[in-house]
Order: sequence, then C-alpha cells, then structure tokens
Amino acid sequence: MQFTYKVLNKEGKEVKGRVEATSRSNAISLLQENGYTVLEIKEDLGKSFNFNLFLRVKTQDIIVFSRQIATLFEAEISALRAFNLAAENMPNKYFQGILLDIARSVESGVTVEKAFWKHKDVFGEFFIAVVSVGERSGTLPHSFTYIADHLERTSEITSKLRKALTYPIFVVVTFIAVMVLVMVTVIPQISTILTSSGAELPTVTNVVIGISNFMQDNLFTMAIVILFSIASLIFYARTEDGKETIDSVVLTFPLIGPLLQEFYLVRFSGNLGVMLASGVPIVSSLQILSRVMINKVYRDMVQDIASRVRQGATLSTALKGHEYVSRNVVSIIKIGEEAGELKKMVMVINNFYQRKLQDTIDVMIDLIQPTVIVLLGLGVGLLIGSVIIPIYSISSAL
Repeated sequence: MQFTYKVLNKEGKEVKGRVEATSRSNAISLLQENGYTVLEIKEDLGKSFNFNLFLRVKTQDIIVFSRQIATLFEAEISALRAFNLAAENMPNKYFQGILLDIARSVESGVTVEKAFWKHKDVFGEFFIAVVSVGERSGTLPHSFTYIADHLERTSEITSKLRKALTYPIFVVVTFIAVMVLVMVTVIPQISTILTSSGAELPTVTNVVIGISNFMQDNLFTMAIVILFSIASLIFYARTEDGKETIDSVVLTFPLIGPLLQEFYLVRFSGNLGVMLASGVPIVSSLQILSRVMINKVYRDMVQDIASRVRQGATLSTALKGHEYVSRNVVSIIKIGEEAGELKKMVMVINNFYQRKLQDTIDVMIDLIQPTVIVLLGLGVGLLIGSVIIPIYSISSAL
C-alpha cells in the first residue's frame, strides 16, 4: 500500500511525500526510523487500488532478486547498495517499493533479517529463516543462491503440476457448459419434431429428451443450487475442520492423490534440505515447515514430527508411523543420521522424488489429453446419435 505523509525533517522543515508500506503503522515506523516526525499520514487509495489489485510479487520476481543479490554480495557490494541496485532493476513496481523499503530499513541500522521480516507476507518464513542464518554466519551470498536454486526447482514442478491438473478441468468444464447449452436450446426444438412424428423413439433418445425437459424447466433452480453449493463448499473449506477434510479427501483421489503426495514430499524434503544446509537448526526448520505447508494433513504431520524431535527423538524415529511417509524415506534418513550426513540424505530424497514426480507428471500430461478427447468424443457421439438415429428412422419410413 502507498501512504501520503506530512512530516518534519531533522532540520524542522515540513516535508510532504509518499511511502510504500504494508500498513499504516509500518509506514509510520519507516518514517520515524529515518528521523522524521510524523504530522499526518493517510492511505493513498488510488495508488493502493492500483498496486494491490493489479500488481503482486511473483515467485519469478523473488528468484531474479535472489540471483541478483547473491551476485552483488559476492562482488563485495554493501547490503544497502545491493538492495538499491536490485530495486532499480526490478520491473515490478510493487516489488520495487518493497525492496526500497528494505534498503531504507538497512540504512537506518536494522538487520537484514528484520528488514525482510516486515514483509513476511511476501517472502515467507522459509526465505527469512535462510537469510537470517546467512546473515549471522556471514554467508548471505550462499543463502540467496540456495533460495534461488530451490525456488526455481519448486516453481518448475508447481508449474508442471498445475498444467497437468488445469487442462482436463478446463476441458471438462467447457464441455459441460456446451452440453447444458445444447440441452436447453437445441434439443427442445428437435424433440418437438421427434415427438410430433408419433414414431417410437429409442430409450437413449427418451432419456436425452427427459433430461433436456428437466433442465429447461428447472434451469434457474439448478443454477441457484449449484451456486449455493459452491459458496457453501468455499465457506466450509475456510474452516479448520473443512480444510482438514478437503485436504485429506484430495489425497485419496485416484491419480491426483499419489501425485499430490509426491509433490508435498518434494516440498518438505526440499525446504528442509535447504534450511539444514544453510545452518538452520532442525527443530526450527521443522517448526517453520509446519507453518508453510499448504496441505493441512501434512502441516499437522510436520507439527507432530517437530514436537517429537524437540522432545529428543531422532528425525527418522519421528517420521515412523506417518501414513504419507514411506519406509524408504525413513531408512534413508536413518542412514544419514548414523553417518552424520543428514543434510546430504535429505537432498538425496528430494532429488529422487523430484525426478520421479517430473516423470509422473510428463506421463500424465501425455495420457490425459488423448483420454479426455476420447471421453468427450464418446459423450458428443452419444448425444448426437440419440438425435440422429430417430431422425434417420423417421426419414426412412417416409
């Protein structure tokens, strides 16, 4: 959001301007940290509307930013100068404002970790945890490189998964919309001709005409019921019980369930591996992961694992008994613990399941398209056949 302000500078002179911040209190803090006395501040609604509704920070923006910062730090450029340079080269104006805010915070003496923490909703706890450890250990270039590499891998898999699931959903929804349109507009006209002929109609034709008549008579009611059902499902999904139920049911769907299970395992092992490699303690890593996991079933599972590890259990022991953790994963983790190579073994698991997931998605994409086309062809053929066959019979009888 953007705010307009009126302040007194260090010389006591009144200054007006605009500041980018996530909230009014955040904007006041930013101004005060730069030595200003705030006289008046209010949200710029016009700018806020433009920025918040039409601009957002994409994963690719964060990847590019992380690469740039890693390179600048390796060139021994100061944090303040690096963030300002990254902001100058950022085409996303909303993200540019955030980076300038981070630069101002660093200039005022705030640590890099705290500067990023002000924008936790943009970067996330995982990002900030890795940056925090890198800052304390003096390895910020490596931290940003870790983040960029990890986000690139995750983004590629997410994109493939979205593509695999979006195509069939889009085609099926479009097919249903077209069929409803045909049933309500075309079939009633043809059914009038068929029924007026007095000829005996095939069973499938009578079924199609019956469905068409029902939809035509109850279209408004059906639309209300469908909209109400969707709204109720969305409301239920936002409750804790609803989210847990839906997330649990989705994991049991044929084809989709196993695919999502592999995807969440890749996210879990990848995030954990990067944080461990960056020096984040294992308990802290698991606690952060429990908050960033998308699926509530996996979130609860990681919370339980974190609790058991905090109480003294090894990671392999804490993983045992969980439905969505295979024995192979537990065995590899145990080997890593015994050899003192836990970080390495976690990344071995990540690399293996990442390749496996990519292969599964590629196979699904190759199979889904012809399968959907065949099923839609059968549906269209059945509908057309139910109309054409009686028309052909009637014309042959004349």
